[in-house]
Amino acid sequence: MYNEYIWDTYTTKKFCDIFDSFDKFKVAYDTLDNSFRVVDYSTLKVIYYLLYANFGNSHIVNEDVNQWKYKVFSTIYMYAPIWKKKSEIQAKIRELNLDDEEILKGTKMIYNHSNNPSTFPSTSSLDELPTIDDQNTATRKYGKLDAYARLYELIDRDITKEFIDKFRKLFIIIVDRSPQTLFGMEV
Repeated sequence: MYNEYIWDTYTTKKFCDIFDSFDKFKVAYDTLDNSFRVVDYSTLKVIYYLLYANFGNSHIVNEDVNQWKYKVFSTIYMYAPIWKKKSEIQAKIRELNLDDEEILKGTKMIYNHSNNPSTFPSTSSLDELPTIDDQNTATRKYGKLDAYARLYELIDRDITKEFIDKFRKLFIIIVDRSPQTLFGMEV
């Protein structure tokens, strides 16, 4: 009679071996210095589930698990606040109604000119002169097709994928994920 043995050729642990639950991930996050913790627990939970979904059965690149954890939390420290803010902005853009006049508005520029003002402008100041003699304005309005194209361009990027891809370098890239099966004789 033969027994089947699975021989795992990788020497490092998998993400799910280290963090098999959000609670373990949270405990590891809580051990960090307060200045290093840049996201709240609800955002951390989303990050955990995104990491688990993308890398749950992936082997880590480090033999030293603690160093790898610090790399994970360093990546969160560097990129999570940016990802969160971009996600909030993108959500606001997605909420815009296509029939809203707001998406047709462009920039408005106002050019003021003052001959012989009673005050002298400073070359290092951005303050406006208190008097003006002449004013020109330019207002741009987009056509619907241009407005839709601009809106589409703003929502077309997958902000979350860009963020999660920052973690890819922390995992071994495997061409053949199937472990080797060995057969042995039972004694």
